Amino acid sequence: MKNKNYWEKVYDGKLDNNKFRQFSEEELDKILARFPHVKDAYDLGCGRGELLIQLHKRGINAHGIEISEAVKNHAYKKVKDFIKVGDLQKKQNFPYAVDIIFLKFVLAFIKDTNFLRKLKPFIKQGIVILSPVGEKEHCVSLEKLKAFFEGFEAEEEVWYRGDGVRLSLFILK
Repeated sequence: MKNKNYWEKVYDGKLDNNKFRQFSEEELDKILARFPHVKDAYDLGCGRGELLIQLHKRGINAHGIEISEAVKNHAYKKVKDFIKVGDLQKKQNFPYAVDIIFLKFVLAFIKDTNFLRKLKPFIKQGIVILSPVGEKEHCVSLEKLKAFFEGFEAEEEVWYRGDGVRLSLFILK
């Protein structure tokens, strides 16, 4: 996983943090339509909390986990109390099971391919993953995806394709 110091620099403004892609309202509506009875969610690698705000607007009890302490200084006021600073790979950061877990642009930074299987006890309905797929930096290789998704039923929707990379939305159940 990317070094905690790297993410501290991102959220303290020493690195470009304006390039993080967010879900549009329409995209999120389409995703949530696959899970019609969602009441609660985790956003792992939540950053400043943009997705948390979108989920809260829809009446979903959403909490984020972020590795960077600095994110607390830059998180949106509306969701600061819903963000926990901690290692995504430690079970104690998940106090209870939720309907959905979101992972946006996080999977490429996780080294343990058992990570998703370790989350299973904390998931009631499914996992939503948005990730670049390919062999370039910050992408997940097809081989690693297979290892991550073992034991799950996975659907893929390609959102962008170009320059040897594709941006894919994955729904795992």
